[in-house]
Amino acid sequence: MKKIRVFINGFGRIGRAAARLMLDDPRFEIVGINDLYDAAQCAYLLRYDSTQGTLPYRVTAEGNTIRTPLHRFSVFQNAQANDIDYGRLGVDILLQCTGIHLTRDANRSYIAQGAKKVIISAPSHDDTPLYIMGLNHQHYRDETIVSAASCSATAIAPVLALLHESGTVESAAVSMVHSYTADQQLLDTPGRHSERLRQRSAVCNILPLASTATRVLGRLFPELSHRIDTRSIRVPVAAGTLYDFTISLRRNVSAHEINNGLSKAAEGSSRHLLKTTPSALASTDIIGSRFGIVMETQRTRVLQQRMVRLLGWQDNETGYASQMIRLAAFMAQKD
Repeated sequence: MKKIRVFINGFGRIGRAAARLMLDDPRFEIVGINDLYDAAQCAYLLRYDSTQGTLPYRVTAEGNTIRTPLHRFSVFQNAQANDIDYGRLGVDILLQCTGIHLTRDANRSYIAQGAKKVIISAPSHDDTPLYIMGLNHQHYRDETIVSAASCSATAIAPVLALLHESGTVESAAVSMVHSYTADQQLLDTPGRHSERLRQRSAVCNILPLASTATRVLGRLFPELSHRIDTRSIRVPVAAGTLYDFTISLRRNVSAHEINNGLSKAAEGSSRHLLKTTPSALASTDIIGSRFGIVMETQRTRVLQQRMVRLLGWQDNETGYASQMIRLAAFMAQKD
């Protein structure tokens, strides 16, 4: 079987999460990564991870190369990654994990340099198509540059789609009790963020921050635009997100009906995206989960027959990276 040749631009939390998954996936071959840091630092952080654990095999750096027992790939340190000859490397999919190249125009140079397709690991700032496997991937039209939406949209969208299809959503509000991320501060520090709370310490505060999920969900469900609101409440944990849904429907439903619909989706077309559990979970229980969201069915409540309360969990690193890799495999098959 011909392997899908992947290049990772940006080796931060999502780039490394994707690499860890692909190292154990025989469909993929990592042919290179690009980051501002050298191969030794990249190899060290790939093997040892404070939240995701240590890889069970050696990861070493030799010059500008990272080696594992079964893999070998080059490390570049190009500030302008379009200087790399992706055609010579035979790149099928470039994962744009820098978090800063968020438009179609910002990624055209990678295609010009030989990469066949680019997946942006964040919501785009323009009309670049958004795709989530198990939700709207069937609408993919062989575009060369796409976005894999966001971790939060990947979690919220399948639940919203299910309820909108079965009960017609009137409005939805989702609070994301979200682990801190690498763009937050350890201590109160001046910064260039327009949102002042991002200058405050992530490890000793609860910080209600703005979320891109509202905008992304509005694109995925245009008929619900202006009827969805999301908030990202950052808390002092290193990984894991709790999604607290409050959704008003236009018809009467029961908790049993909602849970039955979730279970059927988890066993059907959304089986790699959505999972259900009868257990009560804590945030550490979700670390390592590859699902877009894991719904706690015992928490499902219906008030006044039309207001639905739901709880779900996501590993916002591994869960999101896993869905992005599924999208990469799907897009590569279209060549």
